[in-house]
Amino acid sequence: MHIQIVEDDMGDVKLVRAQLNKNPLFKRNGATFGCKYGMEMLRHYNELGPMFQPNVIVLEAKYSEGNSLDLIRFAKSSKKLKHINIVIYTGTDDNEVKQACLAAGAIQVIPKGPNGPEELTKFLATLAPKIK
Repeated sequence: MHIQIVEDDMGDVKLVRAQLNKNPLFKRNGATFGCKYGMEMLRHYNELGPMFQPNVIVLEAKYSEGNSLDLIRFAKSSKKLKHINIVIYTGTDDNEVKQACLAAGAIQVIPKGPNGPEELTKFLATLAPKIK
């Protein structure tokens, strides 16, 4: 399974990638820093075929320079990207933003915290058999 993380906290990226790398299902994972580069990444993936696109994109709900709603809307409005599962992994307490992410097309919101990376990995493991 190919997972792409869009995050603006390198500590969180390291924690999540370390947890993902413990499971052979998730050896193919990468990270992009921040909302702006996340949009560039999506535009790049929009030019590629499904074989080169991630199966799952993990987004933070709120970035220092914006939120993930534009990223989710872009992906879900694209014929080439709408199949990609989007998971929100966030430290925000802003329920309005989290609900807006779900309404825009994210499939799950997982809170950061001491058990966050493990919870994210468990959710992705349950998602893996459903991905073609």
